[in-house]
Amino acid sequence: MSNELNRIRELSGLQQEAPASGDQALANELSMYFAKLAKEMLQNMQRPNTNDLEYEEFVNIAQAFKGGIQAGLDEVNLSRFEFSSNPFGDFGRSINDGPDEELVKILAKYGYRPGPDGDNDEATIVKQQEETAVQEAPAVGDQAKVQALLTWFTNKYNEYKQALINQEKENGNKNIQAYLDNNDELGELEDIISSLKTGNMQQAIDSINNAKFEFSGIPGDGDDFFQVLSKLGIPKKTFWFGESAAQPINSSVDDTIQRARAQIETLESALKEDYKKFQGMKPYKPKKK
Repeated sequence: MSNELNRIRELSGLQQEAPASGDQALANELSMYFAKLAKEMLQNMQRPNTNDLEYEEFVNIAQAFKGGIQAGLDEVNLSRFEFSSNPFGDFGRSINDGPDEELVKILAKYGYRPGPDGDNDEATIVKQQEETAVQEAPAVGDQAKVQALLTWFTNKYNEYKQALINQEKENGNKNIQAYLDNNDELGELEDIISSLKTGNMQQAIDSINNAKFEFSGIPGDGDDFFQVLSKLGIPKKTFWFGESAAQPINSSVDDTIQRARAQIETLESALKEDYKKFQGMKPYKPKKK
C-alpha cells in the first residue's frame, strides 16, 4: 500500500515542477484533486486493494490531467464510476447528481464552470461569462428557493447512496449497481431532484410531500433542513413532516387535555361542597328496640 501512496504523491506532487499558468495550472490542480480522491478511496477500503477498478480509474484520471485539460476530461468520460459518483455529475445514469462542490470551486478559481450535461452526457467545462458593468440581479423568489433545496436534496441523495454502497460492500454484495437501481428510496430522492431541476416550486413541493423517507431519514430529524427552510422563508407546514415540528403538541390532543383538566377541577369543587355538608353532623346511632 505504501508504494501506491507514493505513486499518488507523485501524481499530486506538481509543486515540485516549474509553476504552470493558465489552463495547465487548472489541469494540474484537477490532477491533484483526483489524486486526493484516489488516496481517500484506498484508505477507506477495509482491505486496501490497488487492483480495484474504481481506484485505478481515479489514478488514471489524475495522470491524464497532467497532460492537459482535454486529456483529463477524455479520461473522465471513459470511466464508469460504477460504485461512486462522477465528480463532474452522474450523466446518463438517471441519477441527476450535480457536480462536486470542491470541483466547482477549483474551476471557478480559473474562470471556468462545469458545462451542461447536454445530449452527449459527457463531462465538459466552459468559461464563465465575463462580468459586465451592470451586474445581474441576484436570484430571488421561488428560483432561489428551488436552487437551495436542489443543493440540499442532492447532498442528501449522495450521502444515502454512499451509505448503501458501504453497507452492501460489507455484506459482500457483488452486484451493488443492481441493488441501487432497484432501491425505492433512492428513486424517491431522484424524483425530488428531477422535480427541483424543472424550477417549478409547486411541482417540487408535491414531489417532496409524496416521499416517505422511510429509511433515508425524514428531513429535519437530526439535520439542518428546517434551518434551511427558515433562511428561505418557507413555512415548515409546507411539508407533511413539518407539521409536528411546528406544533409539538397536536391541537386536538391539547384540547382534550384542557377539557380533562376542566372536568377534574369541577369534580374537585363538587367534592369540596359535599364535604362541607357532612361537616358538623353527628354520627349515626341506631334506635334501641
